[in-house]
Amino acid sequence: DIAPFSSVSAQINLDQSILYSDLNFEILSLSSPGSGSDPLDQSTWVSTSLDDALSFSINGNDLSVYEGVVKFPSQSGPDTNLVVDFTTDLEIELIQLSSGFLTYTFDSDVNTVLELSMTIPQLLDQNNSSFYKLIQVAPGETTFSIPLENYTIDFNNNSNQFQIEFSSEIIQNQNFNDFNKFDQISFSMELENLDYDFISGYFGQLEEVIDQGELQIDLSILSDIASGIDLVAPSLSFTMNNAMGIPFVFDVDVIGYSGFEEFNLEGLSIDAPSMASSVTTFDNINSQLSDFVSFSPDVIKYSGVVISNPEGDLGIPNTVMANSSINVSYELDLPLQIKIKDAVTTDTLELDFDADNFPDIDQVESVEFHLQTKNEFPIDIALSVFFEDSVSGLILDSLNFELLQAAPVDENDIVNEPILFETKIKLTSNQFDALLNSNRALLDLRMNSYDTENTAIKLYTDYEFVIDAGVLIETKIVE
Repeated sequence: DIAPFSSVSAQINLDQSILYSDLNFEILSLSSPGSGSDPLDQSTWVSTSLDDALSFSINGNDLSVYEGVVKFPSQSGPDTNLVVDFTTDLEIELIQLSSGFLTYTFDSDVNTVLELSMTIPQLLDQNNSSFYKLIQVAPGETTFSIPLENYTIDFNNNSNQFQIEFSSEIIQNQNFNDFNKFDQISFSMELENLDYDFISGYFGQLEEVIDQGELQIDLSILSDIASGIDLVAPSLSFTMNNAMGIPFVFDVDVIGYSGFEEFNLEGLSIDAPSMASSVTTFDNINSQLSDFVSFSPDVIKYSGVVISNPEGDLGIPNTVMANSSINVSYELDLPLQIKIKDAVTTDTLELDFDADNFPDIDQVESVEFHLQTKNEFPIDIALSVFFEDSVSGLILDSLNFELLQAAPVDENDIVNEPILFETKIKLTSNQFDALLNSNRALLDLRMNSYDTENTAIKLYTDYEFVIDAGVLIETKIVE
């Protein structure tokens, strides 16, 4: 019932109903009781106008369509923003790309074409314009790959994040197509095969282990001279050529091995400032280098750790360019300005006496061992000669000589003239017998520099120590 000058609403539940594009509505009956039963009774009369009307309107409210068949009209589609995170321990501010691809895939269940606008504000081309692409996404899977050569990703202080902005437009379709409430468009994106010309940001305080390696340093020169040499001013220098905009510190352990013994040169800390060449030197003041060198190791190995940004974030961006690197070189300086105290070196002289050419012992009146030396070293040398039978390993006898004096040096610590020494030792019968029965002579040289505690000497490669030895035998003449 509809009262005068009023409206009445009624609704039909369309749940699980099927609707079509053409809906027909039919009024089956329309009646009114009027204003009274006696048309002559003026008290029941009502006023009318040609503008009076009875209006019907039909609306659908809260319609939720599950599926159907439709002609898609042209209309705006959904807009959305995606945030992409670079998963890394670094805080990146800017990347200048030299190559790589932006590959994205759309998989659409919607049975019409969508026009998709994609903008990446932080991805800039050579003209500093943001990346923009207008894409038509058809039903099914669509893949695009865009080269990123000479693009820059500027994170705008949003470390490791950039946004992708989407807006869409549904293209009008003249044909009927199925649709379903589960229709969707899925999107995936990858940055592939990225290579860069330049990266800036804060790369953190990272620690990397330096794998054990071997230093190619030959210290045999000292053992070739003698044992017990104390170098006055050795130095081990590391040159760091750091072409990266990242400061580093290298904490290095250097261990020398000689037989079953080892010497650890601990506590070597080497700074490598960013974008700079630097030299760090270790000597007797800040390390045990002299003891290490005197140890004369056969093998020298190193290991340790390297730390980036050792002082933390100082507000100065780290930078890395393509092919930038850090090169490490080292040099061991062994100026032979040394102190020698009881240093020992040995040498061997092969003896091959022909007993058949020697007179009988009864005919020998005397035997003298003659020794001549030329000493060009500023070193005092005590010489002993041991007569050895190498087969049995026995020392049969020995001779000890008086101290061979050091050669004098000038004001520049250079030897100008050698010291010549000559001596004769009369051998006893036992010593002569030992000489005949030995097959080699062991020369033992014990060396000391003058005032060993306070005075250092310099050695040069042209210095020589020359030994000449012989035996003079006097025999009886039988007439």
